[in-house]
Amino acid sequence: NMPLNSSHPVGAYIAVGQPEPSNLDGARGDTVHALLSGAVTLNKNAFFDNGSIAAQLDYMHLVKVTDQKDHFNASESEGGSVAGRCADKELLRGCSTKDALGFSVAFTPVWQQVLPSVDVSLVTFVTYGLYGNAAAAGAGIPPEDSYLAKIGPRVEYFSGKMKHQFDLAYTFRNGRTGTLGGVDSYSGLAYLHDRDTLILTYQTAF
Repeated sequence: NMPLNSSHPVGAYIAVGQPEPSNLDGARGDTVHALLSGAVTLNKNAFFDNGSIAAQLDYMHLVKVTDQKDHFNASESEGGSVAGRCADKELLRGCSTKDALGFSVAFTPVWQQVLPSVDVSLVTFVTYGLYGNAAAAGAGIPPEDSYLAKIGPRVEYFSGKMKHQFDLAYTFRNGRTGTLGGVDSYSGLAYLHDRDTLILTYQTAF
């Protein structure tokens, strides 16, 4: 009973003859999700004092569409029935596939006591869509060829029983681009390719 990638937003239908309000949830179906993850710590070397690497492989498979199949945004071969919507360039059109695969990795080197009571680390994170476009809404797997990368320093300052942490993170995203009907089109995270963000976060603990 997972909510699936549907061809209309919730509440979009208000015209006579369209689904009743109880049917505005969009398509639903049965899905299988799996992930494989691992982490390793890094010892002191010529470049940093310690660090860590964590990686994760995410997989999603659509078993079947159980409700509102007419609104499932996918070609018939992938379990949908949106007429003509996903006939070609389905990934560029944002159409779902039965299988989706994504990969994420985080690398964090740490430099201790850069200044008295100050530790500095560099947080780097990348997630990339390896295959397909997830059928389940909010599955957490980027569409194929889409990626998100985040990098920025973290400064931890210890003062007595107080800990102060400052994070400066720069995030950028991109994805597959192409042409649909003679018009330049974007899919996945390509819609956000010109929406880079820079965020400063402060935390404290005592």
